Amino acid sequence: ILFHDDFDRGLQGWTGLIGNYEGSLDSMLPPYRDLRPPMLSNLTAWDTGTAGSLAGTYAMKLATRAQTGGLAVGIKRATFRTPAPIRLETYFAFKPEANELRLSEIDVRAVGVLFDLQVTDQHAGERRRVMPHIRYLNAQDGAAVARWLRSRRRDPLPDGVATAMEACRLAAGDPSLLTVEALARAVDMSPRALQRLFRRHVGGSPKWLIRRHRLQEAAARIERGEDGGLAGLAAELGYADQAHLTRDFTAAVGASPARFARDVHR
Repeated sequence: ILFHDDFDRGLQGWTGLIGNYEGSLDSMLPPYRDLRPPMLSNLTAWDTGTAGSLAGTYAMKLATRAQTGGLAVGIKRATFRTPAPIRLETYFAFKPEANELRLSEIDVRAVGVLFDLQVTDQHAGERRRVMPHIRYLNAQDGAAVARWLRSRRRDPLPDGVATAMEACRLAAGDPSLLTVEALARAVDMSPRALQRLFRRHVGGSPKWLIRRHRLQEAAARIERGEDGGLAGLAAELGYADQAHLTRDFTAAVGASPARFARDVHR
């Protein structure tokens, strides 16, 4: 047993999700602008009394707005030394918020679980990511469905999504793609078209994504003792000078490259 979440002892590592944004929260994709973090609750409701948890007093509650498309997400992160099979067991319940007496059970559309599984081996150059998910579709279009759904066949992706995914893969895996122009050429698009594509499907700009991956590369090299001097590292990662790398690194990591190196090599 890797985790046994007893919410009588707190949230047990569960936290809220913040959607990708750049510069301002106003750039966040609409479905992710109103996410609230998980909360502890004894599940007191005006119409059902206090439900409590399966065994104990408290449960984790994800609350959404009582409006069409309302969404709530709780996440828990874990790191494994090697890939391995995992299984999730959970007890859950759902009900509509009681801000309107006419809301009923079929006003809750779905509840689901998503695994975001990422395998990264920086030494072998291997990077894989799969996102298996399963959901309980409670209702759709005002009618009860009450059926578990698991995707067995991948439907065709909407226009542009495959290109956006390929651009993200290239930005993560090809360290020579240091500019928006280079990434745009790699997917046979103009820089402006690529920026529009990212704004629609990714939630951040190509420049933001490239910078994030290069900063991750910088942190990994410093951690392995392979930076070879900040000036040279800055040039390799496409920065105009060492000062620009230091500024971006400090903003993203919370420590300067020199301080980060001291901390990881203690």
